[in-house]
Amino acid sequence: MTPPMYMRLKDLFVAEGLTAGFKVQWRQWRDTGKDTDQFIVFRPSGGTDITFDLGGDWYVMVDVVSSKANPDAADAAVNAIVEYISAQSGADDCVGALRLVSNVPAPIPTEEGRLVTRLLVSCTYGE
Repeated sequence: MTPPMYMRLKDLFVAEGLTAGFKVQWRQWRDTGKDTDQFIVFRPSGGTDITFDLGGDWYVMVDVVSSKANPDAADAAVNAIVEYISAQSGADDCVGALRLVSNVPAPIPTEEGRLVTRLLVSCTYGE
């Protein structure tokens, strides 16, 4: 799949303004060391079987990493992503139909004093 699904989802979220105010990264979180920076990281996370000419689920892990100064902004971004996914009607041409696998988990604190909320997004896509 070119580009990979996690990059397609990243591009969609950027175009929809869901990453505004965040440093967007992929595959791995790289801290800048600035207390005010906040991040959204897109990573591949497996999926269901890929079968010729059938749709499949491509999982993308979306990590929302708060700033040290204002963790509430990250919580608002998580809520905006959840609302966007739940309001989707029909499939997008590039990523297919989106759904949040499970629900919003509790944020995980980091040693650096940030909070990370990990959203597993399923993109059902077939070509």
